[in-house]
Amino acid sequence: MGWAEWNDRYRDTVRSYWKGDGGLVADLAYRITGSSDLYGHSGRRPYASVNFVTAHDGFTLQDLVSYNEKHNEANGEIIAMAITITAAGIAEPKVLPTIPIFRLCGPSKSGICWQRCCSPRRPHDVCGRCIGHTQNGNNNAYCQDNEISWLKWDLKPSDRDLLAFVQRMINLRKRHPVFRRAIFFKAGQLKARL
Repeated sequence: MGWAEWNDRYRDTVRSYWKGDGGLVADLAYRITGSSDLYGHSGRRPYASVNFVTAHDGFTLQDLVSYNEKHNEANGEIIAMAITITAAGIAEPKVLPTIPIFRLCGPSKSGICWQRCCSPRRPHDVCGRCIGHTQNGNNNAYCQDNEISWLKWDLKPSDRDLLAFVQRMINLRKRHPVFRRAIFFKAGQLKARL
């Protein structure tokens, strides 16, 4: 009961929700309140759930909201299938006229960051997430010791804005214990407060 584990249901639900899939409100509520359906029955607590949307392998957050397909050609991989769960709405972010304005402004990234920061217990972040790090669609860049995997510290204004937003969210999380609950919400508690 003392072990925490990566919550892939959290990852998949949050990604699908921000992609625009419908019918996810109930599942999303379970995920952002600690996944009591996964951990509560065995006596575990909300902090058993490691809430993540991206990890060291796979797309960066920037690429998750920018690409529909893997671009691992630099790895020598032949890509034959599209990604099934991304928050992206287009195949190539370089074709600016086809990118919806909400994608250029970054609400998908900031919304995902907000959701992850406000979910109770054990948030998991990847270096570069809060500065818009991209691997240009390469979701398997472990073998790249070059500009594909290197962090770029010369930030664009939109990346500086995302960094400032994430800093504010971390500060909010530190100041308010409701985001670090040690017990699951119960239906009676919620009704009493409403």
